[in-house]
Amino acid sequence: MEIKNKDFSNRCYFSKDNSFLWRDLDNSFKTKWCGIWNKDIKFFEYFAYCVNGTWLTPNLCEKTKVQTSQTIHNYVETEKNLVIEEIVFPNKNSIISVLSLKNTGKEAKKIKINLECAVNIREKGENWHLRTYHPSKNDLRKCVVVESYLNTDKYNAIYGCGMAKTILKNSKTAPKKTNTKINLLQNYKDHYPNSKQRCFLSSDYYVELNIEPGEKVHLPFIYSCAKEQNDMYHEYDESALKWNEKKKAWALGLEEKLKAKIATPDKYIDNAFVMAQHSLLSMIQKTDFGDGMYAGFPWFLSFWSRDTFWSLLGVNELGFLDESKKIMSTIASFYNEEKDKKLFSYGINGLPTKISMNKTSQYYSCDLNPLFLTAYLHYSYLGGQKTQLLDAAEKKIKHNLRLVDYAVDTNTAKNQQKVEHTWMDTIIRSGTPIEVQALWTAALGKETVFEKMKHKINVGFYNNEADYFFDSYNTETKTIGTKIRPNALVALMFNLVDKEKADKVLAVAKKELHSKYGIRTLSKYDKNYTPAAYHNGCCWGLTSMWGACAYFNYNYNDDGLALLEQASKQQMKGNPYGFDECNDSDSGKSLGASPQAWSAGLFVYAIDACLFGIKGEEKNIIVIDPRLPSKWPYAARLEKTMKKSLFDIKLLRRKRSGHTLLQMELTFKKGAKTNLIKIMRPRSKMEVVNGFIKAGNDKYTLVEAENKTVIVIEE
Repeated sequence: MEIKNKDFSNRCYFSKDNSFLWRDLDNSFKTKWCGIWNKDIKFFEYFAYCVNGTWLTPNLCEKTKVQTSQTIHNYVETEKNLVIEEIVFPNKNSIISVLSLKNTGKEAKKIKINLECAVNIREKGENWHLRTYHPSKNDLRKCVVVESYLNTDKYNAIYGCGMAKTILKNSKTAPKKTNTKINLLQNYKDHYPNSKQRCFLSSDYYVELNIEPGEKVHLPFIYSCAKEQNDMYHEYDESALKWNEKKKAWALGLEEKLKAKIATPDKYIDNAFVMAQHSLLSMIQKTDFGDGMYAGFPWFLSFWSRDTFWSLLGVNELGFLDESKKIMSTIASFYNEEKDKKLFSYGINGLPTKISMNKTSQYYSCDLNPLFLTAYLHYSYLGGQKTQLLDAAEKKIKHNLRLVDYAVDTNTAKNQQKVEHTWMDTIIRSGTPIEVQALWTAALGKETVFEKMKHKINVGFYNNEADYFFDSYNTETKTIGTKIRPNALVALMFNLVDKEKADKVLAVAKKELHSKYGIRTLSKYDKNYTPAAYHNGCCWGLTSMWGACAYFNYNYNDDGLALLEQASKQQMKGNPYGFDECNDSDSGKSLGASPQAWSAGLFVYAIDACLFGIKGEEKNIIVIDPRLPSKWPYAARLEKTMKKSLFDIKLLRRKRSGHTLLQMELTFKKGAKTNLIKIMRPRSKMEVVNGFIKAGNDKYTLVEAENKTVIVIEE
């Protein structure tokens, strides 16, 4: 994907393991969040290059090419016959920036590059500070080490030039001799990237080399983050000496991980599906207390459980079940049963709302227990292996559930619910929130209380006057929340609503909540509605994907597609690697983090589970119930992994004798030789080629599919 200057957004990032680069696509560092981070500690404020006396400023960045494995900045010719590119990619706890210089003339060129590197070692919540730094240089490694202390911990920012290589005529690479000069400085500088910051310039750093006619030289600059002294040089050396191999390995590794594809008439959606995977995987972080997921870059640098569980629905769909298991296990290890048991803690779940990188946890949410159960059930149905830790957490959570007349008890009659209890953490919502009731109901699908809890949604939570669900409902006090908000769509996302009521709810949502940028957090007719308000008007990736799932589930396929289209176009306008947290409902301007994990995760879930209708059940059954939009004649989900099988599903709309048929071609590439496919159509309206009908009723047909099976159903 190539992005020109007129299309520049303000966001671009790379992440690998624990480090990430936050930078604008025009090569600038415009805000205090820009720079190079490791976990929730910032190390580098910015870096900049001067080539033969000309700084490579943003106005010289002619275009930027964004790829999943690297970003390439192309600069205008700063002098005749000199072509300059910058290639940026990550390696473990380092960011590598490669200057590529090509001499297109007929005479040799002398090149002098000056690197200006600003260090700012600070915690996420800090701003301007008086921290001191101690620089040193290592002439053998051609690097500068800047150390400083945060509290009692020492951190090191390391930067320098690695092994330059020349591209020869036969396309092989060879080492290139360079001359490096380092003069240490003690220069503290106030920096103003939209708010005052203090950074440290530790050196005059120069690299000199000659470039022959027709020669192209790659000159790598490495920016490494280290805490432990023993690891300080190992990471830098690996990046400096083997940067080219690491670049290739990183690209190949991503290619292997990002195999899942879709092929549809909408190339924006196809591209967004790949970028959603990239975004989700970049959020996964490893710590000494377990794996987790950041909620979003650049500032949600903690493990937020709510965001994680919603996001895992997408991670599971992509087949990364081992990663999902590790992440759920980390959160489950912080489970505090006393939070579920004590009377004063009613409404506060035993799972942590947030786990910080220093291993401290906070507990103040009422939706985490059912979200964990939902993510764990989904993981299991797609083929994930259960564990003793996760099973124990599931058992305790279910045991501690409190119901009042089959509504989830949040105890608001005795203990006023606080704003932070739900995802709408700027608003007090007294009573049981509708999405919490829906999540618990969906998670307890096999329990004896399921039908009665589902009935409570359809009767007790339904507002007959508004043809919509109450946003919250208190069984004891009869207190209700009557505002039209998107939270009701969670009940439809999990198919918990009677069709007649669902039709009415979706009609209201379409009229009052839809904007051209997604689904609002409050009806546009409400007196408190403001298009940019966090929970009183703006559109979220979360709410829009709830809506997309709801529309597909109740056969409003074109409305579901419209929300996917909106998300895909926003993704192209915003951060090319991710999905916005929220947007102004009138202008589309990004208002929050980008990328946001749950926006990407639920985009994948909406496509796989709801548009293609691929779901799992117990044992070895794969459910397929596709909802092909009317303007799409075809769609394909390629490299789908679930139930330990790898397969493609291709959908094709056909006409025959005045009837519209949908042909599904299933090709199994790996896994069981035969697979049990549950098609949600009666067998009387179905044709099967290279497969066998095993059983069925008036709702579904069970097909034993071979390696390649074609199933034709009537739409």
